[in-house]
Amino acid sequence: MKNAVDDTIRVYDSIAEEWHAMYGRLSFMRDFADIFIENLKGKKVLDLGCGPGRDAKYLSEKGFSVVGVDLCERFLEMARLNAPKAEFRKMDLRNISFPESSFDGVWAAASILHIPKKEAISAIKEMAKILKQGGVIYISLLKGRGEKYTELEFGNGRFFAYYEKEEIERLLAENGFEIIETYPSPGEVNVVMEWLNIFAVKK
Repeated sequence: MKNAVDDTIRVYDSIAEEWHAMYGRLSFMRDFADIFIENLKGKKVLDLGCGPGRDAKYLSEKGFSVVGVDLCERFLEMARLNAPKAEFRKMDLRNISFPESSFDGVWAAASILHIPKKEAISAIKEMAKILKQGGVIYISLLKGRGEKYTELEFGNGRFFAYYEKEEIERLLAENGFEIIETYPSPGEVNVVMEWLNIFAVKK
């Protein structure tokens, strides 16, 4: 049986430079990053699935103490160069090895969507565990139904799980989060993709 996460990480390792060239600018994420910042009550942030460090760079330059984690070795190498003020570690989103209540916020942009839905609950429970009371999360996901290997911009197979608004909001509510707001938005690079941008707080 195929391992969706391992398969997807192998693809990202092979296309890291191409991905960064297409998505490395923050322009289409800055508004959401600023909403995230406005809701934070402290300075310690975990960037889950940090990629090449685009968002960690912005948050760390805004004065936040940022730790980025990813499973893609090439992305982590790039992140350490792109965001020297942040710290980066290789880590699985489904098994976050930080103490309980370590962070004031968790930023998870386009990362949980690469985890099969039956395993996504593990990542959400891990976020709840390492967040302080009142801590804020941001999650971006592709809108839709089901899950599958997909060929998008780079013509290679990566695994994607798609969510409807009510589905992800219910999953978060069942695991200790209160929704602040969910914003739909089209992808800037590929307008065929429609995104859900969810902000929630740990109750």
